[in-house]
Formats: sequence, C-alpha cells, structure tokens
Amino acid sequence: MCEIKDVAAVPRICILVLSGLPGSGKSSLARYLKTGHVRSSGEKETVTDICNPTHKVKSVSSESQGQSEDGTSFDNEVAYDRKKDNLYVLLVSYDDLIPEDREVKMIQSSVELEWKESREKIITCVESLVRGLLSNIQLKNMDKPIDDDALWERFCDVIQTQEDSFTETKGDKSRSYVVVIDDNMYYRSMRYKYFQLARKYEQGFCQVHLQCTKEIAKERNNKRNVRRVPDEVIATMATKMEVPDSSVSPWEKHFITLKCSTNYQSQLGNLDRLVQSAMSDPPRSVLEDTEGREESQQICSVNQLHQADQILRKLVGSRIKRTGAAMSQQARGQFAKLCSVLKSQILKELRGGNILVPTDIPIMDASKMEDSLFYKFVEAIFITRLQDSGY
Repeated sequence: MCEIKDVAAVPRICILVLSGLPGSGKSSLARYLKTGHVRSSGEKETVTDICNPTHKVKSVSSESQGQSEDGTSFDNEVAYDRKKDNLYVLLVSYDDLIPEDREVKMIQSSVELEWKESREKIITCVESLVRGLLSNIQLKNMDKPIDDDALWERFCDVIQTQEDSFTETKGDKSRSYVVVIDDNMYYRSMRYKYFQLARKYEQGFCQVHLQCTKEIAKERNNKRNVRRVPDEVIATMATKMEVPDSSVSPWEKHFITLKCSTNYQSQLGNLDRLVQSAMSDPPRSVLEDTEGREESQQICSVNQLHQADQILRKLVGSRIKRTGAAMSQQARGQFAKLCSVLKSQILKELRGGNILVPTDIPIMDASKMEDSLFYKFVEAIFITRLQDSGY
C-alpha cells in the first residue's frame, strides 16, 4: 500500500469496505492488500486473477505502463517497505468471526434479525479497534463492548495475531492503519454504518466494489471447499446489490469498482491513491464542524429559509418517487411522513441557528440550480438525516 505522511504525527485510520457477491474475489483481494508487495523496478511478476487466485493471467514488467482489464490506467510501481512507511493493514473478515455452521443457519433462516444483530456486534467490535488504535490501547485491555463473549474473543484473537507482526512500532504515533472490512455488503445501509463510524472519529472512509456477474459468482462459489453459499442466495443477493454511487449518496465519494477479472498488481496504484484520498479527506458532520461554525452566519435570512424550503420540497418529492416506488403502500406512506418530518426539522434548525450556513455560499435562486453550493449543502444534510434514519 502507499506511504501516508501524517503531518500531525498522530495515528490515522482509513476504513476500507469491500462489497460484492460471494465468489467475486473480495477475500482474495483483502488477503492481497494484507500481504501483497509491490515489485521493484525491472522485476517481472506473475499477476493473479482476483476471481481465481490459482489462475496466472500473464507476466508483466514493472517498466511497462498500460491499462487494467477494465480500461483503468495504472502507473509504474516502486518497491516499498511497509514497516518503514509506518502503514499497516488490518483485515476484518466476517468469515473469520461468524462460525460456518452458524452462518449456514442464518442464511437458511427467513428471519434477518440474527444477521442484523451479528453485523451490529461486529461493527461495535470494529469501533473498539478504532478507539484502541487511536489511543494506543490493545483490545485485550479494553472493556468488552458486546454481550457475546465468543465473538469478542474471536475478534481479539484475529486482530492480535495481525498486530503481533508490527509490535515493534508500539507507541509510534506516526503510524497509519487501513482497516479492511471483508463481507458482501450488498446493501448501502450496511456500508453506511462504517461511514458513520469513520465520521464519528473523523477518520478516512473508502470503498472497493468487486463487479461480478451472478453466473461467474456461482461458478467460483461452487468450486469452494468451505463457506459455499447456495445458488439461490447469490441470485437473490445479485438483485439486491446496491453498488456504491456518489450521485445517490454523496458520502460514497471515495470508491473504485474493479471487475472480477482485474488483476491485483495493475490496480495497486489506484488502490493506494484511493486510500490516500480518503485519509486526506475524512468525513466530518456538518453540525460538528467547529471551524465552519465560526465562519458561518448566525442569522438565517428570510430568503435563505425560502430557498431551503424549496430545495427540501424537491428533495422530498424526488426521494419519495425513487425510494417509495419499491415499497408497499403502507411503507411508502410511512417513508413520506418521515421525509416531511425531516424537512420540518431541518428548516427549524436553520431558523434557530443550529445549522449554520457558511457566509461564502450564495443563496439567491439556489433552489433553481441543483449544482449550486447551497442546494448541495441542504441536500447533504437531508441525505445524512435519511441515512441516519435507516434509508
């Protein structure tokens, strides 16, 4: 991975979430990010197919420059020393944390509650990991954050095994970490939980989506000796897959999509730049931006409220039309009511000065221009509130 220069000399973290169908190559990519190395100048290396690690695609020279199989340009790479650069990768694989027999039962069950509870517990464990990394405290010395002793012990063991390989930097606050989350993450709401975690601690967040047809996914999955997923589950997951899209959710701005036929080596530079970009642009809550508060206007003008009201009306209407189309009549009604409540809350907070608008954002006729700064400002708040409400 890349060298991250931390000017503030404090630990920095980037949460990198993988998404894709079973068999799309997520776990293989995750292991490569954890253990892979960049070839030195002039060295020839055989690169590997993400979907089939045993399939050697071709030999390439590091002196060459070209494109990956999905047409993305990549640069020459140079050798590096991960320890020297103080960048460490920690892998959180759901397969390592959820026993296979329990996973099979949850997959076969029509009740998603157990799946949801297990995911929430893992997210809580990851939050403890983030706090521990930032404060230089080992997990075993932290209070147990969940009521599942077995899961917490497995999580601690998985992380401790990885941390043992770089204990020589213990106490070095210039370290940077990439926490890779390896799971299907087919719903946007699943990934958003990790964005919320990154935002809470103002750390980097990015995503890598593995694009794969359900036919290829089934073929790869059926070759597995363990953790084989039923074909019907893959088919269902394919129809539910919500790929990262910043036009739908602005918080998904740091992501790349890789085809399952893409080789690791050709994309290493792009993955490095993705992490660098995310680390240099950590998410911050609009209401928690203290610098923005100092520079924001304290009084909300009548025109500002009028423009905000018009913008929110458009946002509510389009979101109900787009999201509510797949809902039952009752669910659509509840969603419309929620949107209306959020609209009123945002206007109330603008009126009361609890949401402060930066003074350099023009207000005039902003509701007529979707690309205007004020329109984007209001839209970001509305979408964030929707996401916090589970949509």
